Amino acid sequence: MLAAGCSDSTGPVEVPPFLAIVSKIDAVPQVDPGAAYTYHVKELSGTIPIDTTITVPPRDTVIMHVPTATYLVTLAGLPTYCSTKDGPTQGILVPPNSNTSIVRYFITCRPSLTIITATDGMQADSQTIFGVSWNGGQRTGILGPNDTLPIQGIPSGPVLVELESLKPNCQVTTSGGRFRNVTVDSTGGSVVDFRIVCSDPDRQPKILSAVSTYHEGVGGLLLKATDPEGDLERYAWDVTDCRRQSVLPSGIRTRRGLSNGVAAGPDTITVMTTFEVGLPDDSVAGKCAAVYVGDEENNISTILEQPLVNPPGNPPSVVSFNARFNTTQIIETQLEATDPDGDFLGVFVAYTLRDGTIGSPDGAPDFAVRNATGFLGQTVPALGIGNAPLLYENFYSEIIYLFDAAGHFTKVEDPDLFN
Repeated sequence: MLAAGCSDSTGPVEVPPFLAIVSKIDAVPQVDPGAAYTYHVKELSGTIPIDTTITVPPRDTVIMHVPTATYLVTLAGLPTYCSTKDGPTQGILVPPNSNTSIVRYFITCRPSLTIITATDGMQADSQTIFGVSWNGGQRTGILGPNDTLPIQGIPSGPVLVELESLKPNCQVTTSGGRFRNVTVDSTGGSVVDFRIVCSDPDRQPKILSAVSTYHEGVGGLLLKATDPEGDLERYAWDVTDCRRQSVLPSGIRTRRGLSNGVAAGPDTITVMTTFEVGLPDDSVAGKCAAVYVGDEENNISTILEQPLVNPPGNPPSVVSFNARFNTTQIIETQLEATDPDGDFLGVFVAYTLRDGTIGSPDGAPDFAVRNATGFLGQTVPALGIGNAPLLYENFYSEIIYLFDAAGHFTKVEDPDLFN
Protein backbone atom coordinates (compact mmCIF):
# COMPACT_ATOMS: atom_id res chain seq x y z
CA MET A 1 0.00 0.00 0.00
CA LEU A 2 1.26 3.52 -0.81
CA ALA A 3 0.09 6.44 1.29
CA ALA A 4 0.98 9.53 -0.72
CA GLY A 5 1.65 12.64 1.35
CA CYS A 6 1.91 10.78 4.69
CA SER A 7 4.70 11.80 7.05
CA ASP A 8 6.69 9.89 9.62
CA SER A 9 5.84 9.72 13.33
CA THR A 10 7.63 13.00 14.08
CA GLY A 11 5.54 15.03 11.63
CA PRO A 12 1.87 16.03 11.42
CA VAL A 13 -0.72 13.30 11.04
CA GLU A 14 -2.79 13.41 7.85
CA VAL A 15 -6.55 13.78 8.39
CA PRO A 16 -9.53 13.07 6.10
CA PRO A 17 -10.67 13.44 3.45
CA PHE A 18 -8.70 10.81 1.54
CA LEU A 19 -8.74 9.65 -2.05
CA ALA A 20 -8.11 5.91 -2.51
CA ILE A 21 -7.32 4.26 -5.86
CA VAL A 22 -7.91 0.51 -5.93
CA SER A 23 -7.22 -1.88 -8.82
CA LYS A 24 -8.86 -5.29 -8.96
CA ILE A 25 -7.06 -7.48 -11.49
CA ASP A 26 -8.60 -10.51 -13.15
CA ALA A 27 -5.76 -12.57 -14.62
CA VAL A 28 -4.85 -16.24 -14.52
CA PRO A 29 -1.42 -17.06 -13.03
CA GLN A 30 0.13 -17.53 -16.48
CA VAL A 31 -0.61 -13.90 -17.43
CA ASP A 32 1.65 -11.12 -16.15
CA PRO A 33 -0.44 -7.99 -15.40
CA GLY A 34 2.60 -5.77 -15.93
CA ALA A 35 5.41 -4.31 -13.82
CA ALA A 36 3.86 -1.03 -12.68
CA TYR A 37 0.78 1.15 -13.17
CA THR A 38 0.78 4.95 -13.23
CA TYR A 39 -2.08 7.06 -11.88
CA HIS A 40 -2.40 10.70 -12.88
CA VAL A 41 -4.50 12.62 -10.31
CA LYS A 42 -5.65 16.11 -11.25
CA GLU A 43 -8.07 18.51 -9.58
CA LEU A 44 -10.71 19.26 -12.21
CA SER A 45 -11.33 23.02 -11.81
CA GLY A 46 -7.65 24.00 -11.71
CA THR A 47 -8.15 26.15 -8.61
CA ILE A 48 -6.41 23.65 -6.33
CA PRO A 49 -2.78 22.88 -7.25
CA ILE A 50 -3.06 19.12 -7.33
CA ASP A 51 -1.70 17.57 -10.53
CA THR A 52 0.44 14.60 -9.63
CA THR A 53 1.56 11.25 -11.00
CA ILE A 54 2.07 8.14 -8.88
CA THR A 55 3.62 4.86 -10.06
CA VAL A 56 3.04 1.68 -8.07
CA PRO A 57 3.02 -2.11 -8.57
CA PRO A 58 -0.21 -3.33 -10.23
CA ARG A 59 -2.03 -4.59 -7.13
CA ASP A 60 -1.02 -1.78 -4.76
CA THR A 61 -3.60 0.63 -3.37
CA VAL A 62 -2.91 4.37 -3.46
CA ILE A 63 -4.23 6.58 -0.61
CA MET A 64 -3.87 10.36 -0.81
CA HIS A 65 -4.91 13.16 1.50
CA VAL A 66 -6.76 15.69 -0.70
CA PRO A 67 -8.96 18.74 -0.19
CA THR A 68 -12.67 18.63 -0.96
CA ALA A 69 -13.00 18.90 -4.75
CA THR A 70 -13.64 16.94 -7.94
CA TYR A 71 -10.73 14.99 -9.39
CA LEU A 72 -9.87 13.16 -12.60
CA VAL A 73 -7.87 9.97 -12.21
CA THR A 74 -6.22 8.46 -15.30
CA LEU A 75 -4.61 5.03 -15.38
CA ALA A 76 -1.64 4.32 -17.68
CA GLY A 77 0.93 1.58 -18.06
CA LEU A 78 -1.36 -1.34 -18.82
CA PRO A 79 0.04 -4.00 -21.15
CA THR A 80 -1.82 -4.18 -24.46
CA TYR A 81 -3.50 -7.42 -23.39
CA CYS A 82 -5.02 -5.77 -20.28
CA SER A 83 -8.06 -3.49 -20.34
CA THR A 84 -10.27 -1.68 -17.84
CA LYS A 85 -14.00 -2.20 -17.60
CA ASP A 86 -14.91 1.51 -17.47
CA GLY A 87 -11.97 3.05 -19.33
CA PRO A 88 -8.73 4.57 -18.08
CA THR A 89 -10.15 7.93 -16.85
CA GLN A 90 -12.62 8.29 -14.01
CA GLY A 91 -14.03 11.32 -12.22
CA ILE A 92 -14.49 11.33 -8.45
CA LEU A 93 -16.06 13.85 -6.05
CA VAL A 94 -14.46 14.12 -2.63
CA PRO A 95 -17.27 15.72 -0.61
CA PRO A 96 -16.93 17.81 2.58
CA ASN A 97 -16.85 16.00 5.90
CA SER A 98 -16.12 12.66 4.21
CA ASN A 99 -13.52 10.11 5.12
CA THR A 100 -12.39 8.18 2.02
CA SER A 101 -13.59 8.43 -1.58
CA ILE A 102 -12.64 5.45 -3.72
CA VAL A 103 -11.81 5.10 -7.41
CA ARG A 104 -11.95 1.46 -8.49
CA TYR A 105 -10.41 -0.01 -11.62
CA PHE A 106 -11.54 -3.44 -12.75
CA ILE A 107 -8.77 -4.74 -14.96
CA THR A 108 -8.85 -7.87 -17.13
CA CYS A 109 -5.64 -9.30 -18.55
CA ARG A 110 -6.13 -11.89 -21.28
CA PRO A 111 -3.68 -14.56 -22.38
CA SER A 112 -2.45 -14.53 -25.97
CA LEU A 113 -4.20 -17.83 -26.62
CA THR A 114 -6.44 -20.20 -24.67
CA ILE A 115 -6.83 -23.84 -25.71
CA ILE A 116 -9.94 -25.66 -24.48
CA THR A 117 -10.71 -29.37 -24.73
CA ALA A 118 -14.09 -30.94 -24.00
CA THR A 119 -14.22 -34.74 -24.29
CA ASP A 120 -17.18 -37.12 -24.17
CA GLY A 121 -17.62 -40.80 -24.77
CA MET A 122 -15.91 -44.10 -24.08
CA GLN A 123 -12.23 -44.92 -23.52
CA ALA A 124 -11.15 -41.28 -23.70
CA ASP A 125 -7.54 -40.16 -23.68
CA SER A 126 -6.26 -39.22 -20.22
CA GLN A 127 -4.01 -36.63 -21.86
CA THR A 128 -3.37 -35.18 -25.30
CA ILE A 129 -0.24 -33.59 -26.70
CA PHE A 130 -0.77 -30.25 -28.39
CA GLY A 131 1.44 -28.12 -30.59
CA VAL A 132 1.30 -24.38 -31.25
CA SER A 133 3.41 -23.07 -34.10
CA TRP A 134 3.93 -19.66 -35.68
CA ASN A 135 6.47 -17.98 -37.88
CA GLY A 136 9.72 -18.45 -36.04
CA GLY A 137 8.56 -20.42 -33.05
CA GLN A 138 6.56 -23.24 -31.54
CA ARG A 139 5.39 -24.69 -28.24
CA THR A 140 4.21 -28.11 -27.19
CA GLY A 141 2.56 -29.39 -24.06
CA ILE A 142 -0.04 -31.68 -22.56
CA LEU A 143 -3.79 -31.15 -22.19
CA GLY A 144 -6.28 -33.15 -20.16
CA PRO A 145 -9.51 -34.47 -21.72
CA ASN A 146 -11.50 -31.55 -20.27
CA ASP A 147 -8.98 -28.79 -19.88
CA THR A 148 -8.44 -25.05 -20.25
CA LEU A 149 -4.89 -23.90 -20.87
CA PRO A 150 -3.99 -20.19 -21.20
CA ILE A 151 -0.74 -19.46 -23.06
CA GLN A 152 1.03 -16.12 -22.88
CA GLY A 153 3.84 -14.65 -24.96
CA ILE A 154 2.81 -15.74 -28.44
CA PRO A 155 3.60 -12.96 -30.95
CA SER A 156 0.86 -11.38 -33.03
CA GLY A 157 0.07 -13.11 -36.29
CA PRO A 158 -1.26 -16.39 -37.68
CA VAL A 159 -0.92 -19.44 -35.45
CA LEU A 160 -1.56 -23.13 -36.07
CA VAL A 161 -2.84 -25.21 -33.14
CA GLU A 162 -2.77 -28.99 -33.45
CA LEU A 163 -3.75 -31.93 -31.30
CA GLU A 164 -0.85 -34.25 -32.02
CA SER A 165 -2.00 -37.44 -30.34
CA LEU A 166 -5.49 -38.90 -30.16
CA LYS A 167 -6.53 -42.49 -29.61
CA PRO A 168 -7.91 -44.12 -32.78
CA ASN A 169 -11.45 -44.20 -31.34
CA CYS A 170 -11.46 -40.44 -30.64
CA GLN A 171 -12.34 -37.72 -33.15
CA VAL A 172 -12.52 -33.94 -33.08
CA THR A 173 -16.00 -32.87 -34.22
CA THR A 174 -15.45 -29.12 -34.19
CA SER A 175 -14.54 -27.18 -37.32
CA GLY A 176 -11.01 -27.89 -38.50
CA GLY A 177 -10.71 -31.25 -36.79
CA ARG A 178 -7.31 -31.71 -35.11
CA PHE A 179 -5.95 -28.56 -36.77
CA ARG A 180 -7.04 -25.00 -36.11
CA ASN A 181 -5.78 -21.78 -37.61
CA VAL A 182 -6.20 -18.68 -35.48
CA THR A 183 -4.90 -15.13 -35.54
CA VAL A 184 -3.34 -13.82 -32.34
CA ASP A 185 -3.11 -10.07 -31.77
CA SER A 186 -1.50 -7.89 -29.13
CA THR A 187 -4.74 -7.52 -27.16
CA GLY A 188 -4.87 -11.28 -26.49
CA GLY A 189 -8.06 -13.27 -26.05
CA SER A 190 -7.80 -15.75 -28.93
CA VAL A 191 -9.54 -19.04 -28.11
CA VAL A 192 -9.35 -22.46 -29.76
CA ASP A 193 -11.78 -25.10 -28.55
CA PHE A 194 -11.63 -28.77 -29.47
CA ARG A 195 -14.77 -30.88 -29.01
CA ILE A 196 -13.67 -34.52 -28.85
CA VAL A 197 -15.92 -37.58 -29.00
CA CYS A 198 -14.53 -41.03 -28.18
CA SER A 199 -16.57 -44.03 -29.35
CA ASP A 200 -16.80 -47.63 -28.22
CA PRO A 201 -15.29 -49.47 -31.21
CA ASP A 202 -17.78 -52.34 -30.80
CA ARG A 203 -20.77 -49.96 -30.87
CA GLN A 204 -19.58 -47.38 -33.35
CA PRO A 205 -22.00 -46.46 -36.17
CA LYS A 206 -20.84 -46.64 -39.77
CA ILE A 207 -21.68 -44.60 -42.85
CA LEU A 208 -22.34 -47.00 -45.71
CA SER A 209 -22.66 -44.31 -48.36
CA ALA A 210 -23.14 -40.55 -48.56
CA VAL A 211 -23.70 -38.11 -51.41
CA SER A 212 -23.75 -34.35 -50.77
CA THR A 213 -24.91 -31.86 -53.38
CA TYR A 214 -25.57 -28.13 -53.43
CA HIS A 215 -27.61 -25.83 -55.64
CA GLU A 216 -29.71 -22.69 -55.35
CA GLY A 217 -28.51 -22.08 -51.80
CA VAL A 218 -29.57 -25.51 -50.50
CA GLY A 219 -27.40 -28.45 -49.49
CA GLY A 220 -28.71 -31.95 -50.01
CA LEU A 221 -27.56 -35.16 -48.34
CA LEU A 222 -28.42 -38.74 -49.25
CA LEU A 223 -27.06 -40.96 -46.52
CA LYS A 224 -27.12 -44.64 -45.65
CA ALA A 225 -25.80 -45.64 -42.23
CA THR A 226 -25.83 -48.59 -39.87
CA ASP A 227 -25.42 -49.08 -36.14
CA PRO A 228 -24.76 -52.33 -34.21
CA GLU A 229 -27.28 -51.38 -31.51
CA GLY A 230 -29.90 -49.90 -33.83
CA ASP A 231 -30.00 -46.64 -31.85
CA LEU A 232 -28.88 -44.00 -34.34
CA GLU A 233 -29.99 -40.64 -32.97
CA ARG A 234 -28.51 -37.80 -35.07
CA TYR A 235 -26.46 -36.78 -38.07
CA ALA A 236 -24.25 -33.79 -38.72
CA TRP A 237 -23.39 -32.07 -42.02
CA ASP A 238 -21.01 -29.27 -42.87
CA VAL A 239 -19.57 -27.53 -45.93
CA THR A 240 -15.79 -27.31 -45.57
CA ASP A 241 -12.66 -26.15 -47.34
CA CYS A 242 -11.76 -29.87 -47.75
CA ARG A 243 -9.51 -29.58 -44.68
CA ARG A 244 -12.38 -29.84 -42.20
CA GLN A 245 -12.61 -26.06 -41.79
CA SER A 246 -16.26 -25.00 -41.99
CA VAL A 247 -17.26 -22.34 -44.52
CA LEU A 248 -20.85 -22.10 -43.27
CA PRO A 249 -21.76 -18.87 -41.45
CA SER A 250 -23.19 -20.80 -38.49
CA GLY A 251 -20.87 -23.81 -38.70
CA ILE A 252 -21.79 -27.47 -38.70
CA ARG A 253 -25.49 -28.40 -38.84
CA THR A 254 -26.78 -31.15 -36.55
CA ARG A 255 -30.22 -32.71 -36.84
CA ARG A 256 -31.57 -35.03 -34.16
CA GLY A 257 -34.60 -37.30 -33.97
CA LEU A 258 -33.48 -40.43 -35.80
CA SER A 259 -34.41 -42.55 -32.79
CA ASN A 260 -38.03 -41.35 -32.66
CA GLY A 261 -38.74 -40.77 -36.33
CA VAL A 262 -39.87 -43.09 -39.11
CA ALA A 263 -36.44 -44.74 -39.06
CA ALA A 264 -36.45 -45.62 -35.34
CA GLY A 265 -35.26 -49.13 -34.63
CA PRO A 266 -33.66 -50.61 -37.74
CA ASP A 267 -29.90 -51.07 -37.70
CA THR A 268 -29.60 -49.59 -41.21
CA ILE A 269 -31.34 -46.38 -42.28
CA THR A 270 -31.67 -44.19 -45.35
CA VAL A 271 -31.70 -40.43 -44.82
CA MET A 272 -32.81 -37.89 -47.40
CA THR A 273 -32.32 -34.42 -45.97
CA THR A 274 -31.60 -30.82 -46.93
CA PHE A 275 -30.13 -27.73 -45.30
CA GLU A 276 -31.17 -24.22 -46.26
CA VAL A 277 -27.76 -22.52 -46.31
CA GLY A 278 -28.19 -19.43 -48.48
CA LEU A 279 -24.62 -19.17 -49.78
CA PRO A 280 -24.29 -18.45 -53.51
CA ASP A 281 -23.59 -21.59 -55.50
CA ASP A 282 -20.28 -20.27 -56.86
CA SER A 283 -19.00 -19.67 -53.31
CA VAL A 284 -19.10 -23.40 -52.55
CA ALA A 285 -17.58 -24.53 -55.84
CA GLY A 286 -14.67 -26.87 -55.15
CA LYS A 287 -15.70 -27.29 -51.50
CA CYS A 288 -16.37 -30.48 -49.55
CA ALA A 289 -19.00 -31.82 -47.19
CA ALA A 290 -18.16 -33.39 -43.82
CA VAL A 291 -20.70 -35.89 -42.48
CA TYR A 292 -21.06 -38.14 -39.46
CA VAL A 293 -23.83 -39.97 -37.58
CA GLY A 294 -24.19 -40.52 -33.85
CA ASP A 295 -26.14 -42.87 -31.60
CA GLU A 296 -27.93 -42.56 -28.27
CA GLU A 297 -24.74 -43.44 -26.35
CA ASN A 298 -22.78 -40.66 -28.12
CA ASN A 299 -20.75 -43.03 -30.27
CA ILE A 300 -20.13 -41.44 -33.65
CA SER A 301 -19.09 -42.78 -37.01
CA THR A 302 -15.81 -41.93 -38.68
CA ILE A 303 -16.17 -38.37 -39.98
CA LEU A 304 -16.45 -38.55 -43.77
CA GLU A 305 -15.21 -35.57 -45.78
CA GLN A 306 -15.75 -35.70 -49.53
CA PRO A 307 -16.25 -33.23 -52.39
CA LEU A 308 -19.64 -31.72 -53.08
CA VAL A 309 -20.74 -33.33 -56.32
CA ASN A 310 -23.15 -32.98 -59.20
CA PRO A 311 -23.99 -36.65 -59.82
CA PRO A 312 -24.42 -37.89 -63.37
CA GLY A 313 -27.99 -38.27 -64.53
CA ASN A 314 -31.11 -36.16 -64.17
CA PRO A 315 -33.00 -34.96 -61.09
CA PRO A 316 -36.59 -35.95 -60.33
CA SER A 317 -39.47 -33.61 -61.08
CA VAL A 318 -43.00 -33.08 -59.83
CA VAL A 319 -46.06 -33.99 -61.91
CA SER A 320 -48.54 -32.64 -59.36
CA PHE A 321 -48.24 -31.33 -55.83
CA ASN A 322 -50.81 -29.83 -53.49
CA ALA A 323 -50.69 -29.39 -49.72
CA ARG A 324 -53.84 -28.14 -47.98
CA PHE A 325 -55.56 -27.97 -44.65
CA ASN A 326 -58.32 -30.54 -44.21
CA THR A 327 -59.86 -28.89 -41.13
CA THR A 328 -57.63 -26.54 -39.16
CA GLN A 329 -55.77 -29.44 -37.54
CA ILE A 330 -54.66 -31.65 -40.46
CA ILE A 331 -52.44 -30.90 -43.45
CA GLU A 332 -52.84 -33.41 -46.28
CA THR A 333 -50.36 -33.71 -49.15
CA GLN A 334 -51.03 -35.02 -52.64
CA LEU A 335 -47.87 -35.69 -54.62
CA GLU A 336 -47.00 -37.32 -57.92
CA ALA A 337 -43.35 -37.33 -58.94
CA THR A 338 -41.36 -38.71 -61.83
CA ASP A 339 -37.71 -39.23 -62.67
CA PRO A 340 -36.16 -39.41 -66.15
CA ASP A 341 -33.72 -42.08 -64.97
CA GLY A 342 -36.35 -44.15 -63.21
CA ASP A 343 -34.61 -43.98 -59.82
CA PHE A 344 -36.95 -41.79 -57.77
CA LEU A 345 -36.33 -42.49 -54.08
CA GLY A 346 -38.42 -40.30 -51.76
CA VAL A 347 -39.08 -36.89 -50.25
CA PHE A 348 -37.93 -34.67 -47.43
CA VAL A 349 -40.66 -32.36 -46.08
CA ALA A 350 -40.41 -28.95 -44.40
CA TYR A 351 -42.65 -25.98 -43.57
CA THR A 352 -42.27 -22.22 -43.34
CA LEU A 353 -43.96 -20.66 -40.32
CA ARG A 354 -44.77 -17.23 -39.01
CA ASP A 355 -41.68 -15.47 -37.65
CA GLY A 356 -41.29 -16.26 -33.94
CA THR A 357 -43.42 -19.41 -33.96
CA ILE A 358 -40.63 -21.78 -32.93
CA GLY A 359 -37.78 -19.38 -32.23
CA SER A 360 -36.96 -15.78 -31.41
CA PRO A 361 -38.29 -13.31 -34.00
CA ASP A 362 -35.59 -12.36 -36.50
CA GLY A 363 -37.55 -10.78 -39.35
CA ALA A 364 -37.68 -13.96 -41.48
CA PRO A 365 -40.15 -16.87 -41.53
CA ASP A 366 -39.27 -19.81 -39.31
CA PHE A 367 -38.28 -23.12 -40.91
CA ALA A 368 -39.32 -26.51 -39.52
CA VAL A 369 -38.66 -30.00 -40.86
CA ARG A 370 -41.21 -32.80 -40.78
CA ASN A 371 -38.78 -35.47 -39.61
CA ALA A 372 -35.06 -36.17 -39.71
CA THR A 373 -35.06 -38.88 -42.38
CA GLY A 374 -37.63 -38.04 -45.02
CA PHE A 375 -40.15 -40.49 -46.50
CA LEU A 376 -39.35 -43.24 -48.97
CA GLY A 377 -41.72 -43.22 -51.95
CA GLN A 378 -44.26 -40.56 -52.92
CA THR A 379 -46.65 -40.79 -49.99
CA VAL A 380 -46.48 -38.01 -47.40
CA PRO A 381 -48.55 -38.94 -44.31
CA ALA A 382 -51.07 -36.36 -43.10
CA LEU A 383 -49.70 -33.96 -40.51
CA GLY A 384 -51.80 -33.40 -37.41
CA ILE A 385 -51.36 -29.99 -35.76
CA GLY A 386 -53.38 -27.83 -33.38
CA ASN A 387 -51.22 -27.50 -30.26
CA ALA A 388 -49.71 -24.07 -29.68
CA PRO A 389 -47.55 -22.71 -31.16
CA LEU A 390 -48.16 -24.96 -34.19
CA LEU A 391 -51.59 -23.51 -34.95
CA TYR A 392 -52.91 -23.46 -38.50
CA GLU A 393 -52.67 -19.67 -38.79
CA ASN A 394 -48.91 -19.87 -38.24
CA PHE A 395 -48.26 -22.07 -41.30
CA TYR A 396 -47.18 -20.30 -44.48
CA SER A 397 -46.11 -23.08 -46.87
CA GLU A 398 -45.08 -26.69 -47.32
CA ILE A 399 -41.81 -27.51 -49.06
CA ILE A 400 -41.04 -30.85 -50.69
CA TYR A 401 -37.53 -31.92 -51.70
CA LEU A 402 -37.68 -34.79 -54.21
CA PHE A 403 -34.69 -37.20 -54.06
CA ASP A 404 -33.49 -39.88 -56.43
CA ALA A 405 -31.10 -42.74 -55.72
CA ALA A 406 -28.14 -40.84 -57.20
CA GLY A 407 -28.51 -37.99 -54.69
CA HIS A 408 -30.13 -35.40 -56.96
CA PHE A 409 -32.84 -33.33 -55.32
CA THR A 410 -35.48 -30.91 -56.58
CA LYS A 411 -37.24 -28.34 -54.41
CA VAL A 412 -40.93 -27.46 -54.84
CA GLU A 413 -43.08 -25.29 -52.58
CA ASP A 414 -46.82 -24.81 -52.09
CA PRO A 415 -47.36 -21.33 -50.61
CA ASP A 416 -51.16 -21.69 -50.29
CA LEU A 417 -52.25 -24.27 -47.74
CA PHE A 418 -55.94 -23.35 -47.93
CA ASN A 419 -56.58 -24.46 -51.53
